[in-house]
Amino acid sequence: MPSQIPSSDPPDSGGSFYRALLLLATAVLVILGIFASGYWKRNPAGPTLAPVNPPDPARPDVEIIPDTPFADVTSESGVTFVHFNGAAGEKLLPETMGAGVAIFDANHDGLQDLLFANGADWSWTQARKASVPTPELWLNQGGMTFSNSTVSSGLAFSMQGTGVAVGDYDNDGKTDVFLSGVGTLRLLRNIGNGRFEDVTAGSGLHLGVEDWASSAAFLDYDNDGDLDLFACLYVRWSREIDISVDYRLVGVGRAYGPPNNFPGNYPRLWQNLGDGRFRDVSVQAGLRMLNKATGEPVAKSLGVSPVDLDRDGWMDLVVANDTVQNFVFHNERNGTFKEIGAASGIAFDSYGS
Repeated sequence: MPSQIPSSDPPDSGGSFYRALLLLATAVLVILGIFASGYWKRNPAGPTLAPVNPPDPARPDVEIIPDTPFADVTSESGVTFVHFNGAAGEKLLPETMGAGVAIFDANHDGLQDLLFANGADWSWTQARKASVPTPELWLNQGGMTFSNSTVSSGLAFSMQGTGVAVGDYDNDGKTDVFLSGVGTLRLLRNIGNGRFEDVTAGSGLHLGVEDWASSAAFLDYDNDGDLDLFACLYVRWSREIDISVDYRLVGVGRAYGPPNNFPGNYPRLWQNLGDGRFRDVSVQAGLRMLNKATGEPVAKSLGVSPVDLDRDGWMDLVVANDTVQNFVFHNERNGTFKEIGAASGIAFDSYGS
């Protein structure tokens, strides 16, 4: 009878089955853990909050207009000046303009006085006022009241004035006056006590018959210690030029119009020579800006502000023009200026006009 060889494995009593089941359960738990870990990384725990919009700014039921610190005291002040433009029916361009005013201490009493530039009747028209229009000086009496001191001050003369500048050009400690206008100008030296002397003749200050000095400013452009004089010149103007431009409105006829069709001009700069005389240095100083196509002056200047733009100790000039680009004249510190209006951003408005 053959012998039987015993098995190498011990007899199975169900243990193998339980071990396999345990391994399977462990594997399932590991796999679930891996998936759960990835899920929570993608979706961190925490409450989900609905977005909250900020509240609208609070608005008062009634708009509150802040109180102004100013009050109209014209009637109480005694000042009765009324500008006269000379209009006589021909609709001439200068009649559309107002005139300048200066606030300064004319009689050196510590109070600020008022000087008004004024227009006049045209030389070709018959005077229509009982009294001739003149510049007017109103001296401050204190307590916000003024008295008309034009006659006693020496300013009772007639001119088609538009601009006024004040400054001590002769360094005597008293504030002098420059009046600019249509084809005319006046330099008035302060001789004390609110009185002025006309020193235009012999001063070297001069305008042509078609020059219209709209405004002016004193400044020391060459840093020599005395005040020089700058004048804005508007369009070249005469009655004949105005009539030839002949601006009209449909259904109206001849009317006041813009300066577009009037020829331009260029500003004037007069250097103070220190002896009561001035010298015209406008062209050599670089202020005569020309149209590249026509070679004609382009400026139609109405206002000027002397200011040291780059803080180099030398006064520059910002000039406001009408219907053409504005100018910025940078002081080159050698008696000349460089026009940098476009580069500075001041020449044109945001629309390029």
